[in-house]
Amino acid sequence: MSLAERIRRSIALYGDDIVVTVRGEPVNGKAFIEPLRYKNRMYIGGKRIEPGYYDGGHYLYIGQHTIPLDDIHNTVISRGEEKFCVKRAEMYKLGNESIYVWAIIVTYREKEDIDYDRY
Repeated sequence: MSLAERIRRSIALYGDDIVVTVRGEPVNGKAFIEPLRYKNRMYIGGKRIEPGYYDGGHYLYIGQHTIPLDDIHNTVISRGEEKFCVKRAEMYKLGNESIYVWAIIVTYREKEDIDYDRY
């Protein structure tokens, strides 16, 4: 079994059940979603932060290569009751072979009236 197959199999076996909705079209899949980690153990703004923890709003997404996150402005990722929107996404490749999708996601919030009033 190649390295690419092992990574894909690990995501399929151990990833969380997710639903990726792009422009109203849902697709079921698997992905790992965890809080984004900060590499250094420094205190941001003088506030103590657990080692490796960045903040409560940004998450790392590693998901199946069969569900690309190309349309980041119209994509919502659901894991149970949690919803996320995509800030940045890339396909991780080994040579010309797609292995998995890597993304930075944030907690989803509905747009409010004030959001539409901004220029």
